[in-house]
Amino acid sequence: MIQLLEIKNSDASIKSIEKRLGSLHKDAPIVLKLAINETAKKTKTLMAREAQKKYVMKSADFKRRVQIKRATANKPMAVVSSKGRPTNLIDHKVSPIKMQAGENAPSILKAKVLKKSKMKPLEKGGIKAFLIEFVNSHKIGVVRREGKRRYPLKTYYSPAVPQMLGSENVMKSVQPQVGDILQKQIARQIDRRIRKEMYVK
Repeated sequence: MIQLLEIKNSDASIKSIEKRLGSLHKDAPIVLKLAINETAKKTKTLMAREAQKKYVMKSADFKRRVQIKRATANKPMAVVSSKGRPTNLIDHKVSPIKMQAGENAPSILKAKVLKKSKMKPLEKGGIKAFLIEFVNSHKIGVVRREGKRRYPLKTYYSPAVPQMLGSENVMKSVQPQVGDILQKQIARQIDRRIRKEMYVK
C-alpha cells in the first residue's frame, strides 16, 4: 500500500473554527472531522480524474483502488492511500484489441499507457506480442514468447495504480487544490451546524 496524502489541520484552525461557531464552539472538533472526511472523498475523486487525464485508463478504475482512513474528532486526520499490483496492459490501450489468428492476425500489436505517448509496437528481438485468453480468469492479456519455443510466455504489464496515482504528474495537479477544498468544506460544515441549531430552535 502506498500512502498518497494526509489531510489534516492545525490547532490554530481549531481555534478559528471555534471563533466562527460562537456559542457552538464545543462542536469545533466534529466540524473539523466532517470537513476533513468530505475533503478526503473529494480528493479521491480528484485524483482519479487527474490520473485519467494522464493515463489511458478509466477514472472509475483508479477510484476503486483508492482507500480512505477517515478522521475522527480526537484524531482530525484522514489518510488517502492506494494498493494494487501492476495492471495488465490490456486495461490501457492496445490495438488491435480483438483476438485474431491465422490470416486475420495483425502484423504487430501496438500499445500505450500515457495519453501523450504514441502507440508503441510490442516487439522485442523480432518476437512479436499477441493476445491470449487466460484460462483461470478468462481475461484477455498481452503476451509474447521468451524465445523460439512455444512456452514460457511473458505477460505485458503497466505500472501499478498506486504508482500512477502517486506520480509527480498527478500529485502536482492534486496537492495545490486540497487546501482550498478543505477550507471550503470547513466553511460549509460551520454553516450547516449553525443552520441546524437555528432550525432546532
